[in-house]
Amino acid sequence: MRILKSLHIIIFICLILSSCSDGDINNIDRSLVMIKNAGMSTYGAGFAVGIPGKAVNTVVTSYSIVAQSNGAVPKTAEIRIKDSNKSISANVSFYDTARNIAILKLPEETKELKPVVLKDIVDYEEPIYVKGYEGTGNITSDYEKFNSTNIIKYGGSISGSTELNNCVIYRYSNEFNRGSVGAPAVDDHGNCIGMCAYSLNYMNTYSQYILSSGELIRCLSGENIDFVTSDEIKYKNIILLTVFVGFIFLSAIIAFTLFTNKKENNLIYEDRYIRITNGTLKDKVYKLEGKLSIGRDPNRCDIVYPIDEPGVSALHCSVQIHGKDCYLTDNFSKYGTYLEDGTKITPLAPYKIENKNFAFYIAKLENRFEFIDEKEKRK
Repeated sequence: MRILKSLHIIIFICLILSSCSDGDINNIDRSLVMIKNAGMSTYGAGFAVGIPGKAVNTVVTSYSIVAQSNGAVPKTAEIRIKDSNKSISANVSFYDTARNIAILKLPEETKELKPVVLKDIVDYEEPIYVKGYEGTGNITSDYEKFNSTNIIKYGGSISGSTELNNCVIYRYSNEFNRGSVGAPAVDDHGNCIGMCAYSLNYMNTYSQYILSSGELIRCLSGENIDFVTSDEIKYKNIILLTVFVGFIFLSAIIAFTLFTNKKENNLIYEDRYIRITNGTLKDKVYKLEGKLSIGRDPNRCDIVYPIDEPGVSALHCSVQIHGKDCYLTDNFSKYGTYLEDGTKITPLAPYKIENKNFAFYIAKLENRFEFIDEKEKRK
């Protein structure tokens, strides 16, 4: 009876902490900045990246916001922080014209800005919001009257993904104002799934293309800039929760946590395996749990092909359990990842697996993978 009461208390604490761990979309206002081009009469938005709870000095925005009209390399941009009358001159430390992204460095760290949390898996059915600024992006008509009340929110969803300049971008179901180019696109919890970066055409007042968070993560990682993802926060919260509850109910909570986590993560894919049906690794079987990466690089992959395997990239694709769902993601492999019917999946856009008997192949049909259960594994 005491153990049962303890478990009830634990469940109650878990529910409270899990609800507290969800972010608030309004917190994005504390991440948002207005950016004025130092050489042209234009402005747009940007947002802070870094480690939550620590001072930040990095802002991400669209390259088109800081680009120079004469084609010269952009060096600085003027930044205004919400609820602040200060204008800060930031250095352009990195830019990529293909991705339409620029990274700005503030002259000193500040706690006035709250860094965004990046989320790399997007559910096309979930609501996605854009928070940016009113206006046309023209300094003369809009910049002088700017204040914090000019922050507006657009509602919509991701209607699909495509490639532009070898980058993965999302198509947004709504239109957002030019003054919001460079602004973050976020889910209900304020997690950033991408950046408003592309216009319908260069003469249109509105824009509806979002550079995926996967591309943002790639750039930030390449520049050794600190950032945090929603998965990292989730795992951190689980660790903190385990330590907190374990300190109070050590013996009871260990068994309960193990049981709960197993049910949560493997409700659909419990005791499932991936078997390779032909090719170089024919008849190899791998347990499906957490994340399985496939490719030729033994340092990054769980299913490792020979280094000279034709068609297989170093980090080709991955299969990952995410909550109660399972996803197949292609990591920009050269020869692609395909469903069993020959459909090629979009790079960096997780494909949700609906069938427990799912099968796919990489590069060519000979490299075929299928999902099996414990009974089939013993055959």
